[in-house]
Formats: sequence, C-alpha cells, structure tokens
Amino acid sequence: MDSQTIAAVIVTIATGLLLIATGLFSFIFAITLTEVAASYKYKKNTERFNPLLDKLLDQNSPTKDAIDLYKSIFNISDKDTPVFVSKIIVCLEDFKTWKLEVENKSASDQSISSHSLERRIKINKMIEEINALYPFADLKPENKIFFEGFKKVIDNKEFEACKIKLDELSKIFSGQNKEIENKEKHAKYANYLAIIGIVIGICGIVISIFR
Repeated sequence: MDSQTIAAVIVTIATGLLLIATGLFSFIFAITLTEVAASYKYKKNTERFNPLLDKLLDQNSPTKDAIDLYKSIFNISDKDTPVFVSKIIVCLEDFKTWKLEVENKSASDQSISSHSLERRIKINKMIEEINALYPFADLKPENKIFFEGFKKVIDNKEFEACKIKLDELSKIFSGQNKEIENKEKHAKYANYLAIIGIVIGICGIVISIFR
C-alpha cells in the first residue's frame, strides 16, 4: 500500500473521529443549555413565588392557597401532579433558606431566630399537608389507582376486600419484576451488539489500511 493510500485512510479515520467528537460535543452542549435554561426559569419563578408565599404565611392562608399559587406561577396542570408534588416540596424547602437570607439583611439576631422558627413550623406543616393530600403522587397511574382503592377499603375496615387487594398487589409486584428482568436482558443484548459493532468497525478500518 503506497503512501498516498495510507494518507487517504488516515484522513478518512480522522474525519470520522472529528464527526463523532462534534456530535458528542453538540449533544452535551444541548443538554447543558437545556439545564441552564431550566435553572434560570426556576430562579425567575421562585423570585416571584417566595414573596407571595411569604404574604400568604403572614395571612395564615391555608395550604391550598400555597398550592394554587405554585401551580399558577410554575404553570402546573393537574396531569403533572406526580412531578408537581416533589417539586413544590423542594421549592418550599428553598423558601426557608430564602427567608432566612432576607431576615439576615433586615433584622436583629433575636427577631431572626423567632421569626425563622415560626416560618419553618408553618412550612413543615404545609409539606405534611401536601404529602397527606397526595400520598401516592409519585406512583405510576395504575399503581396510584390501586393504592387509593386499597386505602379506601382499609379506612372502611373492609377486611375481606383487603385480602383481595393484597392478592392484586402480589400480582402487580410480580408483573413489575418481570418487566425489570426483561429490561435488564434487553440492556445486556444492547451492550453485546454495541461491542460487536465496535469490533466490526475496528476490523473494517484495519482491513482498509492493509488492503
């Protein structure tokens, strides 16, 4: 194989590697840009939410008002309930830090400690009430329906229905375990195919060099 052919092969390999690197960089950049945009949006929303929540707390407004305020500012619909519950709790925890920083700028140490404690108690109570209102929010829709029904039969002390629900629960767990096992098998096959693809690609490059 003459030097001209070797040079052409090297250029081809270098071009391929450059394209791969460019693609990876673009992908990482897009993800980073999305995360930065989401972080900026969250910051701007909390800048609106925190002072308004502070006023609600001063007025001893119910937790429902805080939930409605959050949904309005963060543009949350009822279908987003699972995501909403975890995020509003994070936002309420962030509010405690924000309130403490505001108080540090404008009040004495004694008033800070008493006011902060009062705010923390109110926020913690709100979090407890939200968890009570949406006890199964993080579950899949089908599991959420099941556990809501299970809770209802327990509250009504329908013990025979509880036994039936427990049998249903075992079937749900069995089905989910099979789903997890299938995903693990598919992941293994995907890894094997990726390795085979890499090996074939390397062999192709080697063959083209020494042809």
